[in-house]
Amino acid sequence: MLDLRPAKMSDADRLLKWANDPVARAWSKSATPITSDDHDRWMQFNVLMGYPQHIVMIAETEDGPVGVVRFDAKKRDVLSYTVSINMDPNYRGNGLGYAVLAEACRMMQENTLLAEMRYENAASINIFERCGFRLVGDDGAFVQYKREPQE
Repeated sequence: MLDLRPAKMSDADRLLKWANDPVARAWSKSATPITSDDHDRWMQFNVLMGYPQHIVMIAETEDGPVGVVRFDAKKRDVLSYTVSINMDPNYRGNGLGYAVLAEACRMMQENTLLAEMRYENAASINIFERCGFRLVGDDGAFVQYKREPQE
């Protein structure tokens, strides 16, 4: 069983730990670890006061939290969101990332969804493509994907 719920401030330590995991940092735009102060500001802005511009969802199974999916609205357009996913390192590589992203996309099916990932991140590219995202750009280091609203 997989459920998605809104992130809470009590998720802050877990989210910071996942974000600073070496694999997560390697696939991010910046490999620099996130400081506690920066993460606290991010939590305030995105989790506490973010809706509807920022939607942060925690994926849970019977084992507890397993990942996070973020939706960040394009400026002045809460119908188009950039989506990103990060899994608990203990749950990477077992196919759960696809299930988490598919459920999150189902919840946002009326929106245009955009994603950007490193060109070499085959696992992420695979799950986004399986969820209906199509390649729309490539700048050499990052690829951009888009999924149109589902009817």
